[in-house]
Amino acid sequence: MSFKKILISIFTAVCMLPFARSNVGLVEKEEKKEVISYTQVFDYYYNQTKKRLKESNKEVPTLETYMDDYYKQNQPIDEYALNYGNGGISTASSGSVTYLFGTNITVGQKISSSKFDRIATMNAFNYSSICDGDIIYEDSDNYFMKHVALIYDADHPSDYGKIPLTIEAVPGRGVVYGFLDDERIVNYKVSILRVYMAHETGGHNEAKRFIKNQIGKPYVLDLSHTDTSENETGWCCSELVYAGYWSAGFDIGSGINDDFNPDTRMVLPSDIYNACTYEVKIINENIPLRPVKFENGKWTINVFNPNDFEAEFTYNKKMCFDSDARTWTKLNDTVKFTLKGRSSTNIIVSENWFADTIAVSYEHFHKRYISYLIGLNKKNLSNYHIYNSVVNC
Repeated sequence: MSFKKILISIFTAVCMLPFARSNVGLVEKEEKKEVISYTQVFDYYYNQTKKRLKESNKEVPTLETYMDDYYKQNQPIDEYALNYGNGGISTASSGSVTYLFGTNITVGQKISSSKFDRIATMNAFNYSSICDGDIIYEDSDNYFMKHVALIYDADHPSDYGKIPLTIEAVPGRGVVYGFLDDERIVNYKVSILRVYMAHETGGHNEAKRFIKNQIGKPYVLDLSHTDTSENETGWCCSELVYAGYWSAGFDIGSGINDDFNPDTRMVLPSDIYNACTYEVKIINENIPLRPVKFENGKWTINVFNPNDFEAEFTYNKKMCFDSDARTWTKLNDTVKFTLKGRSSTNIIVSENWFADTIAVSYEHFHKRYISYLIGLNKKNLSNYHIYNSVVNC
């Protein structure tokens, strides 16, 4: 077995069901929520061809045959639809990528036809269903491990009309601009994905900002881990898109049952596809804490796990100072406990001289999410303040 096939087998084995992180609470999404699939574009052209063939009393192929025949030739999809059944279709596939611009694009200004490698074809459906921040997933064999890209401007002016402008990391080209049209959708078996919670909270704009700032950086493939720093010197396609949404507070590479850890391997396009098409879970950064009673110098505090999955929590069994709670430092009396998702338990915290803060936290990957109570009143349990912070582990 070749090294490439071995790697593909390994990558296939680690694909997983996903969740995303944010501080906005739990949201569940319907399974397989693709915005657009390349089969929809094929349907449009197939119906055109079918009508023409019927009018000419010619045999009409099945949709599956029509699609299979398309990938055996190299005509653009609109010409293929017009010529199918007439003979003379070339069977040599070029395989070249013709949807990239490079870095010499001014966002907001009309893109000249001279910057295109080919004519942009946008006949199959209403592209207004695509939004800024949507993710292109290519399921073709043109790329070794599939391919993903971010739609930066879904309605960008060009000589061919309004086009979806993309930003993507491509081998041999680096981080560049590109575009989406019918031809790309069918050639590369594109699905359009959406991080719905990011659109609901405006987080997709932060992802766009992050990714635009990477234009011009080289393509770098490092299988050992996933970089998320804005100062990273190079990117692969999935790492770039993942990092953009990570900067906005969304983990679009993780699994419900087997969490993806960016410190241990590179995020794959298939991870991102799964994260955007199955039930989505959000990691809640705020831990609800509630005083229950004060008795014999000890506070009973109710701790609630707001997430839909089990997590390990840590608390300091003595009261501490707020600065130590906020930074999770100088806490020498910590206790760990596990809570199932959407469940609660009580902890006991002792008074500690002049300290006036109760601190609880949990870790997720390389972040610690902290909530702490200040201003507790022994005579009025509803009189307190709760604060939150996040630190690197």
